[in-house]
Amino acid sequence: MSNDIENIVSEKFKSNIDQDELTEFVEELIITPDEKIDSTMRKLKRQYQMNPSKQEIHKIFREKFSSRKISPKMRKYMIKKQVRSNSGVLVVTIVLAPNKFSCKYDCAYCPQETDLEGNPTQPRSYLSNEPAMLRALESNFDVKGQFNSRIGAYKATGNISETSSKIGSISETSSKIEVIFSGGTWESYPLEYREQVIRELYWAANSVEVERESKTLEEEITINETSTYRIIGFTLETRPDNIRPETIQQYRRWGVTRIQIGVQHYDDAILKKVNRKCYTKHTIEAIRLLKQAGFKVVVHLMPDLPGSSPEQDKWMFEQAITNPDLQFDDIKIYPTAVVQTFDDKHIVKSKILDLYNSGEFKPYSEKNIQDLIDVCLYYKTNMNPWVRIQRLVRDIPTQDIAAGYNGISNLRQVIHTQMKKKGLKCNCIRCNEIGDLEHDNHKPILAVRRYTASQGTEYHISIEAHTMDTYQKLIYYLILAWNFIRLFVSQKHSYWNGDLASYIGLYGFLRMRFDPAPGGKEDEIFIPELQGCALIREVHVYGTSMGVGVEGSGSQHKGHGKWLMATAEQIALDAGYKKVAVIAGVGTREYYKNKCGYHLEGTYMVKYI
Repeated sequence: MSNDIENIVSEKFKSNIDQDELTEFVEELIITPDEKIDSTMRKLKRQYQMNPSKQEIHKIFREKFSSRKISPKMRKYMIKKQVRSNSGVLVVTIVLAPNKFSCKYDCAYCPQETDLEGNPTQPRSYLSNEPAMLRALESNFDVKGQFNSRIGAYKATGNISETSSKIGSISETSSKIEVIFSGGTWESYPLEYREQVIRELYWAANSVEVERESKTLEEEITINETSTYRIIGFTLETRPDNIRPETIQQYRRWGVTRIQIGVQHYDDAILKKVNRKCYTKHTIEAIRLLKQAGFKVVVHLMPDLPGSSPEQDKWMFEQAITNPDLQFDDIKIYPTAVVQTFDDKHIVKSKILDLYNSGEFKPYSEKNIQDLIDVCLYYKTNMNPWVRIQRLVRDIPTQDIAAGYNGISNLRQVIHTQMKKKGLKCNCIRCNEIGDLEHDNHKPILAVRRYTASQGTEYHISIEAHTMDTYQKLIYYLILAWNFIRLFVSQKHSYWNGDLASYIGLYGFLRMRFDPAPGGKEDEIFIPELQGCALIREVHVYGTSMGVGVEGSGSQHKGHGKWLMATAEQIALDAGYKKVAVIAGVGTREYYKNKCGYHLEGTYMVKYI
């Protein structure tokens, strides 16, 4: 069933649903046991000759039955686009203002949209008719307006309850929000503006229900620790050459936990050709500094840039897989698109458009789209299981694209279709994350994968679903037995490192780093509270987003988070660490304090073990 098929009403059903009948319909669903709910839904549709949308069912529930507790199985019939909350959090993207200072650089591939008088109408690299930009325009780029609009949309689709009661296993008393600031280059904006929009963000999150004047940034951050809408993750976008100890200190003061850096390619000749003025040495140093402070790192890579080829792009992805100095956590793959003016109210310019119009550049995907697909297939089928592909093609309307990937906006779907036909599998986090009820019959299994990255040691600790044949089970239990013997003899724990052949799903994971100089080297310590710490950089449990501290049956509240934390602490203890630090989002501080025994030092949650 497609995401929006619930909005389509068959001709044989009523187009104007009787509200009294719909109330009876919903009430019968509420009292139906989980094992019969699918058949009851089909029976009720025939009985009442109606096919209500998820929003209609959710609206009746809010109005008539908000005090009733319902099961997770019933919940799926009330949430449109449930995939948004199945990843564990609800994402709110805030677009920054389109002023001339949005980016001081001039990369060849990056478009600038203006009105007919030359005034910027979007921050650099974005277009007015992209979905996120349309929402920003509705609010005139006001931070509070954008935040409230997104929260309102989540309420309308059932991803957030409009009552303080539980809907399934969600309580509105603590909705978990991941915020992303997009537009231009963060450091190109004046510091005063940056401070302003961050204060407005926390104010917006803290005052959704009650309108009030804003307080200081520090006061709003403290309030958000126990707010209804807690910011549990905060992402900024910038360039690798902007990552310095002083900018990292700013990020932490603002509660930032994840940084996206525009890398684009690892071939410096290609970067020079597109006037990037930021090279692989900057990327290596940026990743090292960010991980030294416990940040999560997202990179953007662009296959099919001017001067590149399928072979060079495969090499780029090979570096992403194997080079220990280039290990990131998440990736956005943006195949090069040459964008153009799309209406008579705007002008879109870029150097790459000039190169294309003059015949100096033609994307290789325009000659043979399969070349680009093969490059992406190479990465997806060989990538490391601790990486998440956030995007595989930018969300640009087809009419805006003059050239690039043949304008195929559903490129990810095309690639997945080819993978399925060829029997290929992607091990990335996104392709394996567990939904609300998936794989409930599979026993969660702990796996610990260790790898070298940016002069340190990383541990990817995950709780997974596996489907094993007899031989695989035998090997698994023999390894467990051997690990038990080693524990008895050496008093140190050993762990199974997983089996990608039997791996079918991910319940949750934790990223921990042993850095040779956490918080900075002796002569340049920039975060002193991290000295001597093992660094927990991310904890993420999948399943429908639930309120912080709310009990429920989804994987978010089966103790998986505590299991991951306990495992990480044990590994750190066995390695000789006495102290663990978590780069916790502001909205998760109470969880680490009350559930895991951590306390706040500086901007990190810390525990002595």
